[in-house]
Amino acid sequence: MKDATKWMIFLLLTAMTGCGTMTKKTVKEKKKSAIIYRYGSQRLMEGHYTTALENLIKADAMDPRNPEIMNNLALAYFYKNRPATAKKILQDLIKIAPNHSDALNNLGTIYMKEGNLNLAEKYFRKVSEHLLFKKQFLISHNLSKIAFKKGQIELSRLHNTASLEKFDRFCPALFHRGFLFYKEKKWNEADESFKKAMKGTCYTYHGSHFYRALSLKRLGRLGLAEQILESLKTSFPKNTYMAKVKLELQEIRKIKNSPNYLKRQNLFKVPQF
Repeated sequence: MKDATKWMIFLLLTAMTGCGTMTKKTVKEKKKSAIIYRYGSQRLMEGHYTTALENLIKADAMDPRNPEIMNNLALAYFYKNRPATAKKILQDLIKIAPNHSDALNNLGTIYMKEGNLNLAEKYFRKVSEHLLFKKQFLISHNLSKIAFKKGQIELSRLHNTASLEKFDRFCPALFHRGFLFYKEKKWNEADESFKKAMKGTCYTYHGSHFYRALSLKRLGRLGLAEQILESLKTSFPKNTYMAKVKLELQEIRKIKNSPNYLKRQNLFKVPQF
């Protein structure tokens, strides 16, 4: 499963609204499209984007202008590297349903990934006003990331705190808290934050492992840093940081084998009698 879907950067919908007043033929078509839609959405969540796109295109053809189908179809196009098509579908969806929280968030997320921060923020702030939206922790997290990208560190921290107050085990927000400390060169605070971010269901969030190791390296705790990086390499061989992990391990081992480091370590050895 890809990180983007796994950690809920985008919002997928897996249930559709009722059929309303329709003919028997239309009801049958709606039910069939709903089955195809659910299958396509499941494949999308699993990272099988081609199969997801094929099924969501079929569902959309059978039930056009259905907001739920359009939302997930847009995401399937995005993951197939067609962001322009994804944006067009989401924009059309918002014309049909102006207060569709998931579509507004997803469109904002695409703009954020493209670097259009002001437009992304506009959509996120609109969703933040939806009092019944149950995933406001994600919106606060996105606003935190935008503030960070704009260099507004304190504002980013405020949004990050708000995100974790709404959902204290949201892995991307836990990682971002540590990353804010890391960027401020507050190595001890970063270490503690990443350590907490590695617990429970967030253990598979690779970034927390990698940046905790870097924080420990800055603190001179090379042994533990090396241990964490080696564990990351072994436990998650396909992690997105693998190339950097290997380079960091080489550098740490080079430092540990340097004469100055060995001499300094020998100074702290307890004499044996």
